[in-house]
Amino acid sequence: MKKKRLDDYTSSLCWRKKFLVMRLVYFLMIGFVVLVPTSVSAQNKMISLEIRSETLSSVLMKIKDQSGVNILYNENVLRDVPCKDMKLEKVTVEEALNRIFEGTRFGYEVSRGVIVIRERQAKEIIQKSVKVSGQVSDEKGEHLPGVTVLIKGTSIGAATDVDGKFTFSIPAGKHVLQFSMVGMESKEIVIDSNKEIPEIVVVLKPAKNELEDVVVTGIFKKSKESYTGAVTTITEKELKTFGNKNLLTTIGNIDPSFNILSNNEMGSNPNHLPDIQIRGAASLPNLEELQDNSKTSINLPLIVLDGFEITLERMMDLDANEVASITLLKDGTSTAIYGSRGANGVVVITTKEPEMGKLALTYNGSVNIEVPDLTEYRLLSAKDKLKLEQLSGYYESYSPSRDYLLKTKYASILADVERGVNTYWLSKPLRTGVGHRHNLRLEGGDKSFRYSASIQYNNVAGVMKDSDRNNFNAGITLTYHHEKLIFQNALTIGFTKSNDSPYGSFSDYTQLNPYWKPYDDNGKIVKLFDNDTDYWGGLSRLPRNPLYNATLHLLK
Repeated sequence: MKKKRLDDYTSSLCWRKKFLVMRLVYFLMIGFVVLVPTSVSAQNKMISLEIRSETLSSVLMKIKDQSGVNILYNENVLRDVPCKDMKLEKVTVEEALNRIFEGTRFGYEVSRGVIVIRERQAKEIIQKSVKVSGQVSDEKGEHLPGVTVLIKGTSIGAATDVDGKFTFSIPAGKHVLQFSMVGMESKEIVIDSNKEIPEIVVVLKPAKNELEDVVVTGIFKKSKESYTGAVTTITEKELKTFGNKNLLTTIGNIDPSFNILSNNEMGSNPNHLPDIQIRGAASLPNLEELQDNSKTSINLPLIVLDGFEITLERMMDLDANEVASITLLKDGTSTAIYGSRGANGVVVITTKEPEMGKLALTYNGSVNIEVPDLTEYRLLSAKDKLKLEQLSGYYESYSPSRDYLLKTKYASILADVERGVNTYWLSKPLRTGVGHRHNLRLEGGDKSFRYSASIQYNNVAGVMKDSDRNNFNAGITLTYHHEKLIFQNALTIGFTKSNDSPYGSFSDYTQLNPYWKPYDDNGKIVKLFDNDTDYWGGLSRLPRNPLYNATLHLLK
């Protein structure tokens, strides 16, 4: 009996030793393998992920948290392996894993409800790879050697040979092939290796030089890095960013050195040519400028359009949609090539050249609204203005006859004020001007002959009533390319019709008293506000209504 108990005890001790050994092995394994214990039924649950600069290990933990699926993998291996950036919306766990491991050396298999992540054998990868081949050429059909062809986001790819051909293997699935070469624009195409891939034919276009990297002087083009003069280059993109105002206003908004001097007397008159300074004010005008008696031309910079000098008016009417770049030459080094004509700076304008390719028809339209701003004017009402004049002693005199005349005039004005006369004269000659601009352009051609035809119409409505400017331009450009020679024929026709406001100067309305009436009791416009020559001291000093001249055609 004792022997049996001893045998049982010995057997129990051996079983405990085996259990301890098994636990030791388990704890040794746990340092290399991570088992995420969760429910098995969660494999079909839909998940969503957004992966940005993460490792495979952290992505697998996200999948586990959302789905609750069992995942077994080697933490020491996957924690340093980067995962491709991607965004997954409502996909199954298997679909997510296929996307994550696509193009990598890792795969997975499902065993008894547990997803086991393992490293695929090289033979497996080769079996799932697909060969792609193709040829790269330029627009002229010439083969391009040395073009880099890569799967986007990876180092898998090849380079084209002397005939522009390439061949390499890609993993199964959808990929983006990226074609790049110095001096050519990069191109991307999408291929699906799960389907039959035909021979890939790619045409690369020459890379366009960014205008901000080139200085256009009107005589030659020079790299900006090697140019020592003070210049500002305005690109087509910048012109579009600053809206559809006239070209002068746009340049002034982009570059503060293009100084447009304000003229309060002219205000927002659309027909007024402003005074512009780039290199400051000239100290002494030349003889020709003195004879012209024109202040504007003294400080005006030289304006060059496609190699030819133009006037400020022509520049103001130029449509920004036709401009490719504008270069402002500011210092002596920049303007030396123009001699004394460039003393005030030079504005070099380059218009768009016809682009090679298919026939293209483009239209640009816009609406311009001119709104008067009277918020800075704080004027007295008719009642307050009359009260101010009375308190200042304006209606008092030491002469009895004069004092009687002044008191009578005050009583007459007071009666009008009490009847409700309170004229806001600033609004009488103003309006909200609504203008519009249209540009229609047709262009096309091939590598040897290109053409373009354009029509522009611009209507500017000023804030002064009946002031406007209507401008019409049309042009045809024919360009011939023969090897390194370029022949260009350009025809431009312009027509401008402008109208100044018949309402006179705005300053005339700022001097009128609010207790004066623009119309009589019958609703007719008055020529004079007061006929009392004794009070005003003569016929020539009688106050006149500036609205009268503007409405003479209505009185006929």
